[in-house]
Amino acid sequence: MGTIDQNYKVLLVDDDPEEAIIIKRALKAVTKRECFVTHVSKCSRAIPELHQNDFDLIILDNRLSRSINAKFTVPMMNAARGAMPMVIATADISQTYLCCASHLGVDYIIDKLDLVKFLGGQVNGLVFGVQDNLCGGTSKAA
Repeated sequence: MGTIDQNYKVLLVDDDPEEAIIIKRALKAVTKRECFVTHVSKCSRAIPELHQNDFDLIILDNRLSRSINAKFTVPMMNAARGAMPMVIATADISQTYLCCASHLGVDYIIDKLDLVKFLGGQVNGLVFGVQDNLCGGTSKAA
């Protein structure tokens, strides 16, 4: 994992290529560190990346298609990610399976509307709480 003086590397798993542009712009806006975003559209393409590279953050879109959501993709990604932190980014935070990051098996669950703020905290080493409803506590997030 990177320290504040190193490059910041993100693996983005999202079926929408526009999301990669948004993530790159967001990172540029929130830090002076050099950031690299590797974008893949499927978990099957992310797994080899995880085996070959270390990332400071994995961003996994909640819905990679209409029928594939984080309940299906997280177990595949967890088998390959090791200790690399992973966030589920979602446009619909109201889904019941998204109310507890630890129960889902990820480090964070973030509404896409809060992604820029979250990235700023992550890349600059800041951590603060986000309510984790069903877990009955607070999970770390920006």
